[in-house]
Amino acid sequence: MKKTTFVLLRHGETEWNLQGRRQGQLDSPLTALGKLQALAAGRYLAARPAFDGVYSSDLRRASQTAQLVLGEEAGKLVLEPGLRERHLGVLQGLTVEEAGERHPEAIEAYNAPDPATPIEGGESLLEATDRAMACLKALAERHEGGRVLVVTHGGLLTVIFKRVVGVPLGVRRRFHAPNASIHRIGVAQDGRFELLSWCGTEHLEGLNQHVLDVPL
Repeated sequence: MKKTTFVLLRHGETEWNLQGRRQGQLDSPLTALGKLQALAAGRYLAARPAFDGVYSSDLRRASQTAQLVLGEEAGKLVLEPGLRERHLGVLQGLTVEEAGERHPEAIEAYNAPDPATPIEGGESLLEATDRAMACLKALAERHEGGRVLVVTHGGLLTVIFKRVVGVPLGVRRRFHAPNASIHRIGVAQDGRFELLSWCGTEHLEGLNQHVLDVPL
């Protein structure tokens, strides 16, 4: 397999990001800043080599970000359910405080060190990770040797990073994936993933950043 390069972009800021609500596979609209972030990412990426494929989670906050990034090229966008955020079950739509009051067992499962622990009504961390990596592997085979844009979510970026660099899924993250940040990974000729760069935010300089990192 020839090396395939992925450019991974997190969606722009949303209303629920500002409110500190876990979105999971529910949705909330981009804020005005979120739209500006997407447009800034689009200008940055347009000045670089063209993509052989452009994919987005089919959740609205990601697909809207992708459409703003691509502009007149939005017709090339392919929506991919495998790139959705982790399903957080009964925790979706709740703030940290609300979740702790209403669903303490689900919070315990969410924070469990075993990634196979399921959340009531949702996915385990392991299930979401396996789904995301399987999707990327399929896209790498489809665009062997190419350059692929993927617009996805903070939670999936977290588990992708851990899998690529070999960090156990149960380890609490110590790195950032802010809204509209850009990350690059590659699939080497032996089929293994490699980290190329992480958390590029230079394209966001000058914007009035409300939130740098928010609950997933």
